[in-house]
Amino acid sequence: MKPQKPMPNESHLQEGEAASEGRLRAALHDAYPAMQPSPQLRARVAEMAAAHALRTTRQRTVRLRLRAGLGLAGAAAMLALMVMMWPRVVLAQMLRRMDAAMNGAQSAHIISWKIKEGGSRVKERETWHQNGRLRLETWPSQETGQSRRIEVFTDGRLWRYEPQFDKVTVRRQDGPFGSQPGGFTGAACIRRFTSSNWRNKVSVRSENVQVGGRAARRVHIQTSGAMEDYNIVLLVEAATDLPIEMEMEVTSVHSGKKLKLFAEFQFDQVLAASLFEPKFPAGTRVVDHDKGKEEWRQRLAKGIARQKVGDRTIVIRDLQVNAEGDVFLLYTAGKRPGDSFRGGQAYAGRDWEISLMDEFGTEYKWSNPTMGFQPMSGNGKADPNSPNGYVFNGERLEGDWWIPSVPQKPWKPRRFTITFQVNPTNLHGDWDGPVLKTNLSETARFTLPVQRPATALVPDYMPYMFMGLWREEDVRKAEADVRGLLPPGVEESPQIIHTLLSGKDSVDALAFSPDGKTLASAWDSGIQLWNTRTGKLSKTLTTQATSVTPLAFSSDGQTLAGASHLYEGKKRINSLLQLWDTKSGEAELKIKLPDETTWLGALDLSPDGRTLTSTGLIVTEAEWKDGERYVAKAAAQVRSWSAHNGKALQTRTIPHDGFILGFAPLPGGSAIVTSLQRSEKGINQGSLIRLWDVETGKAQLTFEAPDRFEARLIAVSPDGKVVAGGGNAYTGDTTTNTNIGTRVHLWDARTGKLLQTMRGDDSHDWVSGLAFSLDGNKIAVVQGKMVYVWDAQSGKQLHSFVGHGKDVMKVSFSPDGKILASGDLVGVIKLWRIE
Repeated sequence: MKPQKPMPNESHLQEGEAASEGRLRAALHDAYPAMQPSPQLRARVAEMAAAHALRTTRQRTVRLRLRAGLGLAGAAAMLALMVMMWPRVVLAQMLRRMDAAMNGAQSAHIISWKIKEGGSRVKERETWHQNGRLRLETWPSQETGQSRRIEVFTDGRLWRYEPQFDKVTVRRQDGPFGSQPGGFTGAACIRRFTSSNWRNKVSVRSENVQVGGRAARRVHIQTSGAMEDYNIVLLVEAATDLPIEMEMEVTSVHSGKKLKLFAEFQFDQVLAASLFEPKFPAGTRVVDHDKGKEEWRQRLAKGIARQKVGDRTIVIRDLQVNAEGDVFLLYTAGKRPGDSFRGGQAYAGRDWEISLMDEFGTEYKWSNPTMGFQPMSGNGKADPNSPNGYVFNGERLEGDWWIPSVPQKPWKPRRFTITFQVNPTNLHGDWDGPVLKTNLSETARFTLPVQRPATALVPDYMPYMFMGLWREEDVRKAEADVRGLLPPGVEESPQIIHTLLSGKDSVDALAFSPDGKTLASAWDSGIQLWNTRTGKLSKTLTTQATSVTPLAFSSDGQTLAGASHLYEGKKRINSLLQLWDTKSGEAELKIKLPDETTWLGALDLSPDGRTLTSTGLIVTEAEWKDGERYVAKAAAQVRSWSAHNGKALQTRTIPHDGFILGFAPLPGGSAIVTSLQRSEKGINQGSLIRLWDVETGKAQLTFEAPDRFEARLIAVSPDGKVVAGGGNAYTGDTTTNTNIGTRVHLWDARTGKLLQTMRGDDSHDWVSGLAFSLDGNKIAVVQGKMVYVWDAQSGKQLHSFVGHGKDVMKVSFSPDGKILASGDLVGVIKLWRIE
């Protein structure tokens, strides 16, 4: 046989691609002297080498079993690597005996746990094997969001029971893992590994030990893979040559995160026949995949609506809404199974765009492709009756899934408008063809009513799709991701009071009313007022803007000030200061800002409500000077206006010859703090912090941040005595940028003395939110999805809040300091109790 690609070196596995068929034969001969590679095994190795770049479903299945700690199958897979790649005679003989012992076992019982930090164990799954039958019970996992599940494989059928959804699915299958049962012996696992194209570096050592007065052998296995490294300790009983237990540590090559698993094995027990009987509670919904496959083919063939557009006909095959208001659409649009996939992506190659809306203005977010499903495979070989999808009149079935930003409960009957923008000529997925390129100039629009949603989260047709949603928990995870919530099974911090789903985009600003009863949140084109006691939306204030920030309440809470900005692309068209009556929601005053205004960082209404003050930044020019120093000609500007008629009262400008990273006004507006970036030839040299007198425009105080600290956020305590800077610290040679993590520094605003340094979570490289409590004793810090509260006096961390599924952008304390509000990138707002 002519080798297609070389096998790994068996002794040290350092040569990788240099090994040949001869080495494979030698390894097999050492481990199994009487066994020569069969023609089938040779063919599999050749096929594996030819498809070196592909990752097959079977590979993912094997890796999943190893990662999840199935136990016996995982242990045997490691044994297979030992047998195949460690030709020492003594060890090979021991492994041959173990292989024979496992092959002769009549039954097996495996229990596996995840080992948490500190050494405690959490049961993950329990498996029973006997005479080709299997029972697998999976226990809930908070870390992965996995729900309780029971699977039984018997008589060629796999039954899966999910108690959480009171549902059983059943399908015909060659084996419990979708392939022919191959046993748990080393020889069987060799076949799995050769067909799965494993290319690991492996080292093995063993030692004799005593376990409970019994002689045993402890085998240490270390593997190094492209994605994960494994460190396995396997304990084998000497008298029976059967494994007793296994401990495995899996380390991610990229992140360095570790997963520790432990498994116990028991063989040749008497297992009750009832373990392998597919009996489930009465009344449980049963979905038979094999029967449903043909039923759905007949149903989808009919279609529910069609339109001719260009040279094609678009047919809506099915429209469903689930219990959460998610919309699932199946359709054909003129694309054949063999058409272009533009690089093989399951969702690529569509020469159309599609949008969805209803008459209530609900915001729907398209979940495909990262969380969606694909009815058709990309190889062009799908059969109408196969799990790879359906073909109707020669056209492949397409699918789309939309998730509303807020669950649609209670449900209202609605009409969905589905709009297709297509090319007049069917390009069959080739957007940039040699003759025609897509222009999407033709439109097909469907309006379809849905009176009531389905009770199930997952449409029944999903099992028959190439990339389908098999479990309800997959839908829950996708919904949580779209809405910025934690995945199912992951608990948020107990200090949570309310979760406010705005249904809007990123939270750009937050502000509490003086009595703390109302929270104002701004998104790109409006403001929402929330009742902090009930968590209910009280009022929505609309603007014509594309960005709204910042916000400020009057002292009596009856007026809300906000800055709204209108952009076309990156160009700002205009900016307005607006005042709203918080009871009526009506805009009382609009003040057009001067054209040179670039960005506003703070607003303040005077205690008597007569004066509105804005603090902003004007950047007129940015350039590299002499190729060495980045210079931005900028000015910090403080303006005051009459809150009665909008008349400009006073403008004070503070020029800068440098790049301002962050700024904040002192209470009362008499001074402003800026963070000025210092850099040479593009290398960060840290920040200069300056305190400016607004009246004179002169710097009162200048001090340098330590550790080449780059303060990108500035906050000032309400009494004006403490300046906080949040950002990254750098170290090493001043000619290089070496990020050593996030920091929050506190300085005395009168002397520049460093008071406290609070080290952030170095897994995130930026600080996106910073806010003092009204009494100045606490400071909230945002890093990624995490919100931290620190004691500003002692520098001690008080709280670490888990609850957001997307990065948090803004934080704000209530006036009494008992509530902290945090808002993220997808409009989710959390209210936390500060104890």
